[in-house]
Amino acid sequence: MKLKVSFILVLVSFLLHIYLMNTHYEFRYGFEGAKSLCSVSETLNCESVSISPYSYFAGLPLATWGMAFHIAFLFLFSLAVTSPGKQPSIFRFIKLFSLISLVASAVMGIIAFTMMSTYCIFCMTLYVLSILNFMVLARYKEVSFIPTKEDFKDLLKSGETGLVYVLVSIIAIPAVAFISHDMGSRGFKQKSSHMLVEVIGEWERAPEQKFGTPMLKEGSETPKFTIIEFADFECVHCKNASHNLHSFVNSRPDIQLQFFSFPLDSACNPALGSGGNGGKRCVLAKAVYCSEKQGKGWKAHGWIFDRFGTEQNSNFEKMSSDLSLDHSALSTCIQSDEATQFITAQAKMGQEAKVEGTPAVFVNGKKLSAGHVIAVLEELYTKLHK
Repeated sequence: MKLKVSFILVLVSFLLHIYLMNTHYEFRYGFEGAKSLCSVSETLNCESVSISPYSYFAGLPLATWGMAFHIAFLFLFSLAVTSPGKQPSIFRFIKLFSLISLVASAVMGIIAFTMMSTYCIFCMTLYVLSILNFMVLARYKEVSFIPTKEDFKDLLKSGETGLVYVLVSIIAIPAVAFISHDMGSRGFKQKSSHMLVEVIGEWERAPEQKFGTPMLKEGSETPKFTIIEFADFECVHCKNASHNLHSFVNSRPDIQLQFFSFPLDSACNPALGSGGNGGKRCVLAKAVYCSEKQGKGWKAHGWIFDRFGTEQNSNFEKMSSDLSLDHSALSTCIQSDEATQFITAQAKMGQEAKVEGTPAVFVNGKKLSAGHVIAVLEELYTKLHK
């Protein structure tokens, strides 16, 4: 009975990892459909967590690793049923897997609650499931949580006396993770391509907008392809878009990226009648503006986004130290009327261009839906250079 309960807990964990993995690839590769079930607010947002620097291991999403691990875990249960002669040994590996899962959950839980300010409901559910599974198996006292020396020797043997299939399942974990990652990323890239015709058509029909001085710009000084981005530093979609836009600009010699601030906070954005988080978004925007006055606006832009989802993103003393900024001058500038007026003017330009959310991307003055998706940018670039 205990093993049946354990199997159910592992199966539920596997299904949650599948969902989180799917959510990650949809979000990471730009095909953003309906908001995921576990993204209910800025604090409880699994999309935000999925792209945080703490959600990857060896370049792969933790959800993908978890999915592969739980496939092997479920396979152990099937071996326990089909190999009655080796059940005690297989049960020890099942208990070892539950111990590994518990330790991993403890580590990720500590990171989540001490280093992040955004949380994933389904991730926390997985932590609880791993604890419950460990407790259920702990009551199965007939075998220990650590396989014996003979168990490890049997990993190299086949037949009725061997555990070679257990070894195969363990070795398969990284292989399944890397293959799933490759298939997942490739599949969503292909899926995003279906919207290209519609998006490019909308761009062609869109009215051309005129913009003033951007907060930041990089790339060609004589561009043929100008990307204008309106973004907010507490917007997870903007953090996700940032890498794509910078990578695309750096891949071509005739592109310029212009960054405009559009804080989703009524404290400095006249387009918002109400809403915000006490002005923090405005302060982050002013910090980047003031860093640019010291010639390090893009570095501050990256520094803040790199710490997205943590309280550290507004630790300007630390930012000043890391980026070699004059902290006193930075603090004075952030509190100045000049900085407030500049950010408000930036937001007003977005309002006049009918920016309704972030990131909002324009190319050569025209609104480009999904303009942060590499496939969309490449398609339009190719079209304009024929």
